[in-house]
Amino acid sequence: MNRLFGKLKKDESPEEDLKNGPSTIKRGQLKVMVYGNGGPQQSSIIISDGNYSGFLYDLWQWIAKDMNVKIEYKTIEGREKNKNGKTYNEAVEIFSKSNFDVLIGDFSVTKKREGKIDFTRSVMLEKPVILYRSKDTPILLAAKEAVSKFAMPFFYLIILGLLLGILLYKVDPKSRSLNWALFGTISSLLGESGTVVEKTDPKKLKSSLWAILILVTAFYFNIYLSAKATAAEIAQKDDMDPFKSGIKGEFIAATQNSAFSELLKSQGAIVAPITKKNASSMSEKIEYWLEKQPHVLGFITKETTYRMGEAGRYNLSVSNYRFGFDQIAFIVHQDKKDVLFRLNTSLIKAQNNKVARDLCSQYYAGEYLKFCRI
Repeated sequence: MNRLFGKLKKDESPEEDLKNGPSTIKRGQLKVMVYGNGGPQQSSIIISDGNYSGFLYDLWQWIAKDMNVKIEYKTIEGREKNKNGKTYNEAVEIFSKSNFDVLIGDFSVTKKREGKIDFTRSVMLEKPVILYRSKDTPILLAAKEAVSKFAMPFFYLIILGLLLGILLYKVDPKSRSLNWALFGTISSLLGESGTVVEKTDPKKLKSSLWAILILVTAFYFNIYLSAKATAAEIAQKDDMDPFKSGIKGEFIAATQNSAFSELLKSQGAIVAPITKKNASSMSEKIEYWLEKQPHVLGFITKETTYRMGEAGRYNLSVSNYRFGFDQIAFIVHQDKKDVLFRLNTSLIKAQNNKVARDLCSQYYAGEYLKFCRI
């Protein structure tokens, strides 16, 4: 009976083992690799003089404290700041063959990587975008487009202004001349409301009502004109977007064998590879694409990299093509299921208590707070 009880206790379910705190956690110590690739996005871990910083590192420190473990760190520098550094895939390969427990950095979750390591639940979401070369519209062409799109609304404005101006003069001829009534009404429709208000006697009911009617008309006309201008701008941008019909069969530049190259292939695009020897930093990759790959329509990167980093210096536009979101997660050795369980538990706690979002907001506020997708 005792032997049977002992066997049952030995063959407890994995979940029960995890609850009891298996061997790796019981040691109270984890071996962690830190991959730092610099960059402006908050998902990057920055390495400086052996010290780490960035949102993901702050989040990891909170998790390590919650797990109540001591950490032994090892640094892996990325290629963004170090030409001799490792790529993301190289870092994953090094980690998978080591005896380390966890690898932290801004690693995308991909099927190919899942064959070598385990990912935690998502620590944040990044938005991949495609950049394309902006085409400057010639001055004469821009003028012609402006005339064709906005000539008719202004024609209607003049006609409406003349009619309302004549009626305004008929209602109260003593307050203003016909010329002033016409000029003032048209000016009001263009946004200069004072030209009607100035000559209107508030004691005269009819005159005041007509003035109010003109001002209301001017208000709605300007809303209409603004909406039309915005719609025309969006339509023009869509017309210029080379990926408005999708990316299937299109050439798009990406780092060779990267998570983004996998994403492009899954969407049917043709990857124009940028290899390690061609370029290292983001600016070098963009310049290589612009100068060496003129036949390649686009370049894939993270939205945060474009909005906040060096990519914004170039004359580029963002395509309206949508990939959805790229999951960023920490990595755990496949032999360390106990660590994966405990790490996910702490991560859920950090997200549910809004600790993760608060840490992210310390780095990015205002319009950039939207990048703290957690």
